[in-house]
Amino acid sequence: MRTTTKRAFLLLAALISTSCSQVSFETKESKDDLSELALHSETEKIVVTPKVQPPVDILWVVDNSISMREEALQVKNNLHRFIQQVAQKSDLRLTLISQKSDAPAALSLPAGLDGSRFQQVNRVIRSRQNLTVILDELKNSQKNFYRLQAKKILVLVTDDDAAGILASGFMAQYRSLLPNYDLTVHSFIALGGPESSCGDRIGLEYQKLSRMTSGTTFNLCQKDWSSHFDTLYRRLVSQDIPLSKGAKVSSVASVLVNGNKVNSLLYRLENGVLKLSRSVLTIGSSNEIEIKYSYN
Repeated sequence: MRTTTKRAFLLLAALISTSCSQVSFETKESKDDLSELALHSETEKIVVTPKVQPPVDILWVVDNSISMREEALQVKNNLHRFIQQVAQKSDLRLTLISQKSDAPAALSLPAGLDGSRFQQVNRVIRSRQNLTVILDELKNSQKNFYRLQAKKILVLVTDDDAAGILASGFMAQYRSLLPNYDLTVHSFIALGGPESSCGDRIGLEYQKLSRMTSGTTFNLCQKDWSSHFDTLYRRLVSQDIPLSKGAKVSSVASVLVNGNKVNSLLYRLENGVLKLSRSVLTIGSSNEIEIKYSYN
């Protein structure tokens, strides 16, 4: 009798256990199903015939503080190749604002450049003066630098943070000074954390400025800047492709151009617009582009 009761009890426990396991499993599937329903997939096919790249006007400012010796050398080692790359794809003009001398952190433009398109303002840039100096030069020597139809780019290289004029104040003065000229700011700065702790201060104001203008921040402390310059080149020379779902698009899974898969480093998503490097497109011809993405 006791044996029969014990067996019945064990059988009942096994049934309860099995039932509970099934309920738990079904609940998990339900949650997964709900999360999948909130995110949709889309494959969009577009034909793009890119025209000649719009002109690009770049104002490049380098901090000449003694602590910037290695960083100035990084710019020197990569700037000439960068200029050649951009100039091949667009009508480029560039002004470098930096001390021009034999000082350790001084920097000069590469020799042999066209003086009508490439120029240097020989001015010592102190670690916290960048934004003040830029506004001063835009009011004076560089007031006619930016062309109406050109992309307007500002590149800052410093191991310190801004003082005096901060990000919001700079943009307010810039818009007052040049109301018809949108600006994108890219910053080579100390970002903080174990991999970017070489600077005197974290470039918080420059991070804000880059975010405000949809620019890029680069890790000043990285030993080799060639990848930084490659990324900057791709950001400057890009084709804007608005997606039909607009700002609802959360991520891009893949991009094909004329049937060939594009490296994810050559495109990015920004406010519902695919920024695609023009290096993968045939200028002046039709390019079939297939974009797979997720949206909410």
